[in-house]
Amino acid sequence: MFRIFFATDIHGSDVCFKKFLKAAEVYKPQALMLCGDITGKFVVPVIRQKDGTSKARYQGSDLVLTKEDELVALEKKIADVGSYSYRVDSTNSEKLTEEYSEKMFHEMMHKRLRAWISSAEERLKDKKISFYLSPGNDDEFHIDEVLKGSSYIQYCEEKVLEVGGCEMATLAWTNPTPWNTARECSDEELGQRVEKLLAGVSNMKECIFNFHCPPFDSGLDAAPELTKNLKAGLEMIPVGSPSIRKAIETHQPLLGLHGHIHESRGALSIGRTLCINPGSEYGEGILRGAVVNIEKGSVKGYLLTSG
Repeated sequence: MFRIFFATDIHGSDVCFKKFLKAAEVYKPQALMLCGDITGKFVVPVIRQKDGTSKARYQGSDLVLTKEDELVALEKKIADVGSYSYRVDSTNSEKLTEEYSEKMFHEMMHKRLRAWISSAEERLKDKKISFYLSPGNDDEFHIDEVLKGSSYIQYCEEKVLEVGGCEMATLAWTNPTPWNTARECSDEELGQRVEKLLAGVSNMKECIFNFHCPPFDSGLDAAPELTKNLKAGLEMIPVGSPSIRKAIETHQPLLGLHGHIHESRGALSIGRTLCINPGSEYGEGILRGAVVNIEKGSVKGYLLTSG
């Protein structure tokens, strides 16, 4: 029996990553997979004032912090919901610019990823647990070199790698979103990317499709319909990829591991292929995941987890 623990869409959440590492002890997998949308979306400057207090705008509120322990607690809260903070003095005008904030955003992404990689290496490297890591459509390309910087963790984006006797094909890209993310393209191009990647698979029957985008109209891709001003409505509509659905229907791999649509936690079969989206509640500090057991080229069982 070969066991996988799969999670996705933690979007920079420090507490979710710590829970992800803890999953190695709780579920005892042979492989950990953190695949898709691993970096956060916001940076929060914490500005020290001349009177010694610090100010920050966080989740729509203007905060005034008078004590160091208050500041440390805020920084932890920011990290746990997946954002980044940096301290700056109000008299340093150069560091209060939008350009500097963008620079710090990238640096803080890299810093947190390096810290995560270091922690994983320290805790797992000698435990005979494989670790697979890949970006998602929200993750900018500048993080890839950081993800490739470990001798232990396997960067799997746009590769076909061996996992528990199976081949795993990984793709971060999605069909178009309203947010113009880094790794999205037309569905036609996405289909071409999929088929180019799958050309490297020798045994499709025992292949794992680790595709961040879920298949269209599968129940794993239902998201709120957006209004013209990009506000979530009440109706849920399918937003996944027709090309990925076609690839699954055509090639009938063993397993599909997906993410991208946080609200569509679940599992279903498309033909013989079990497809799973563990969902995401990273903003609440909750790690959603999936345990999958594979034996002799078959899925013997799965469990959607939460904690």
